Amino acid sequence: YEKVAQQDEEQGAKPEKAISLTGTTSTAPSKRSQILSFAFLVVIQGSHVLVFKTSQKEGSYAYNTASAICTTELIKFLLSACFHFFSRGDGPLIPSINAKEFVTWSILALCYCINNQLTFWLLIFLGPGQLSLGKSFSPMLTAVLLWQIYNESINKIQWSCLILVVA
Repeated sequence: YEKVAQQDEEQGAKPEKAISLTGTTSTAPSKRSQILSFAFLVVIQGSHVLVFKTSQKEGSYAYNTASAICTTELIKFLLSACFHFFSRGDGPLIPSINAKEFVTWSILALCYCINNQLTFWLLIFLGPGQLSLGKSFSPMLTAVLLWQIYNESINKIQWSCLILVVA
């Protein structure tokens, strides 16, 4: 990230200020960094379903799916911890967090865990194409629920983007 940010600075791109979840101000990633991150996430999200499906033998997995997810999450945690350690500057190693934030993040982590388990289970019954189609509909469902339940206004550009995502 720092190397890309340095190249962007050399090309005259000005970093934007952003406010993090903890309320501190930091420099936002450049457009180039955002595009590279987006492309990487698209490749990862597009390929993981195919990897899951090809690892099936006769409709089941030859390994424990919970341990596979646990191993993956442990690797992601270690990578995140390393990135945090080397990019924290003079800040504390472990930032303070209140109980409400902890509960919120724990609930989100539980939902993420359930989502991962459902992906393995659904792939037994669906093909990768059908699962990808179903997952691509989730932003539309989220937008409609926000619109109906919380009366969030969604402008024409946002509706256009949602339609493109689902299409």
